[in-house]
Amino acid sequence: SISGLIVSKNEETLSILSDNREIMEKMLSEENGEDVDLKFAISENLDIVKYQANAGTNESNEAENKVQTKRLYDAAKSFIYYVTESFSRYKS
Repeated sequence: SISGLIVSKNEETLSILSDNREIMEKMLSEENGEDVDLKFAISENLDIVKYQANAGTNESNEAENKVQTKRLYDAAKSFIYYVTESFSRYKS
């Protein structure tokens, strides 16, 4: 399954995304054939470096890493496409 946390500094952006949660989950599920669970949060102090440092390390073999990387890439590609298309409608 795929689970994700979408964090934004901007409340309006987060509202638009969370209002479309079901659509994004369905799209990601169809793309990858897996269950999807997205969570949303607002944070004024986004610090990806701090998040990465606290994420810890996970020892695994190279083949497993390649599979995980492909899954992450596919999910990110679908998500970015959806967000780009969605926000282009709001700009018009």
